[in-house]
Amino acid sequence: MAYFNNLTEKKQTEILTLLNSKIRQESETMYQTALPRAKTDDQACAGRWYELREQWQNGEVNNLHVYACLQMDFVP
Repeated sequence: MAYFNNLTEKKQTEILTLLNSKIRQESETMYQTALPRAKTDDQACAGRWYELREQWQNGEVNNLHVYACLQMDFVP
């Protein structure tokens, strides 16, 4: 299976752009609802899309998983 480091820089950037868009949307929603309970701003913003991006870039999940999540518009 292929991972982040196996992709061209162009393809990495393309997928990161999609993931970052999902992260921004999710973070805004989470920030507004979780801020009163969070001890730090980072805790209010770290959602499933953010975790997926971090795992992908660290080689913990493969490209197929990321593609599937983007297609489903959901991170299990």
